[in-house]
Amino acid sequence: MNQPISIHIDYDHKDYTPGDVISGTVLWTPESIGKSNNAKSAKEARVSLFYQTSGRGTKEVHVIAEQAWPAEQIKGQFQFTLPRQPYSFSGRLIALTWGLEAVSASGKETSLYEITLTPTGEPIILDAIDKKDSKSSFLNKIKFRKS
Repeated sequence: MNQPISIHIDYDHKDYTPGDVISGTVLWTPESIGKSNNAKSAKEARVSLFYQTSGRGTKEVHVIAEQAWPAEQIKGQFQFTLPRQPYSFSGRLIALTWGLEAVSASGKETSLYEITLTPTGEPIILDAIDKKDSKSSFLNKIKFRKS
């Protein structure tokens, strides 16, 4: 292991659907334990399942689940069940991405593993609406159900 902390996924792929389980191992070196001013991070290494938005506007990060281990353990197994939403997508102005982030006990080293969460497991790319599709013609294409 060349990195101070790393994420290893059991089934090395990045495309998932809601309800899938993602599991693996986080490995860290004794040197990554170090000293920290943060009492919590000085005692444990952790991995988080999160999603974030990026692009125009405010960047948001939401941690969905987290697992932690004593720093001296040097290795930790994790397992998360992926939620139903929100889906990963990429557009011209904004993107929503999912990932796992491992943080060393010192809090100074991190490792990131990005994943895609969609109904089909395939990336969702949002294209710009063609100018000829005005709002009114776009709404005419939508079929509304009566309740």
